[in-house]
Amino acid sequence: MEDALRLVEQCLELEPDRVEALILQGYCHYSIMTPEQLRDDASAAERPLEQAASLQPTSFMAQYMYGWVLFEAGKYSMALEPLERAYEYRNKEQPENEDSLLVMLSMCCVQQNLVRGRGYLQTLRRFGGFDSSALLYNALGVLNVKQMDYKSALNNFMEALQRDENHPVVLLNLAILHDEYLKRPEDAMRFYVRALAARQNMYDGSRQDAIRNRLKQLVVERRRPRSM
Repeated sequence: MEDALRLVEQCLELEPDRVEALILQGYCHYSIMTPEQLRDDASAAERPLEQAASLQPTSFMAQYMYGWVLFEAGKYSMALEPLERAYEYRNKEQPENEDSLLVMLSMCCVQQNLVRGRGYLQTLRRFGGFDSSALLYNALGVLNVKQMDYKSALNNFMEALQRDENHPVVLLNLAILHDEYLKRPEDAMRFYVRALAARQNMYDGSRQDAIRNRLKQLVVERRRPRSM
C-alpha cells in the first residue's frame, strides 16, 4: 500500500486536481492507519477525500469515500452530508454499495437523534439478510428512545430479540427501557438477569459489574416498605 501511495502522490504532483487520484490517495492513507490512529487523527486520509468531494459534488464515489472515512473516524455529524450526497447520486441500477451506505446513514442519524434515520433503517429491510438482523431493529429501538417514543422502542427491541433471543446488547437495552423509561422494575430485573447471563456466556466482561449493581439496587428498592 505504501508503494501505491507513493505512485499516486507522484501523479498528483503532475495533476493536483485529479479526482480519481485524490480518492486513491485518501484510501491508501486510510488503509495503512490503525483504528486508533484513525480515531485520533484521520486528517491524512480526510484531506484528499474532502478535496475530491469538493471538486466533484455530484460524484457518488467522491462523496461516498469522504463520508465513509469520516464515519470510520467517528465524525458522524460531518459524515452525514457527504453520505447523503452519495445516496442522492447513487446508481439505482447498480445498488451494490447501497446497503453499506444506508447502514452508515442510519447510524449517523441515530447518533444525532435525527428523525430521518428511521427512513434509512426501514429501507435497509429491502436488502437480503438485514430484515433478519437483530442490530437493525435494535438501532430502530435506540432511535425511538432518543425520540421518546417508548412504545415503538419496545416493539423494535422485541423484534430484535425474536431474531436473536440471547443478544446481550438488545437484552440490556430492554432492561434499561423498562427500568429508566417505562418504570417497570420487575421486567427490568428479568432483562438485566438475561443480559448478564448472555455476557457471561460470551465471556464478555463489559458492563457486568454495572448490571449486578443495578440489580442489587432494584432488589433493595422492592424490599422497602411502601409509604401509606
